[in-house]
Amino acid sequence: MNIVKYKAQSLELQKKLINHATRNGKKSKSEKAIMKSFKAAQKSQRKNHGKIIKLSVLNAIPIFKIIKLTDKKRRKKSTKEIPTFVSNYTSRVSLGLKYLIKTTRSLSSSKQANFSEKFKNELLSGTSSENNASVMKTNFQTKACQEKKYFRFYRW
Repeated sequence: MNIVKYKAQSLELQKKLINHATRNGKKSKSEKAIMKSFKAAQKSQRKNHGKIIKLSVLNAIPIFKIIKLTDKKRRKKSTKEIPTFVSNYTSRVSLGLKYLIKTTRSLSSSKQANFSEKFKNELLSGTSSENNASVMKTNFQTKACQEKKYFRFYRW
């Protein structure tokens, strides 16, 4: 029973990841690139790619997210950055996947030209919590703690 549940969870993660990686409605391209990176990661680590994905996503899952609110009533349009607690687990996982893809796209190196190579390296570095997505997560968490005076606006 646990094996069936494990496979269903890893397939759900793959589907979410493919949906977040899709650009301009070309789902087949993102699916090919992600599957290529999964296979390359599995060959280099000799572990199931489902476990590799789960570890890297687990290290990238945030607790807080920051919402920017603009005050439109005044002449000076000021923005407030309000930290909010992400209570739903599925939305946490979705944010973690978005962080992984965002950091993968922001990497720019001449050796790693294609998305699948960058994503493979991001996944493999994510298992040891040294990837750019976990750094991005910690930056958001420290920023949320600095803006804790705005927690009173959050509806608990």
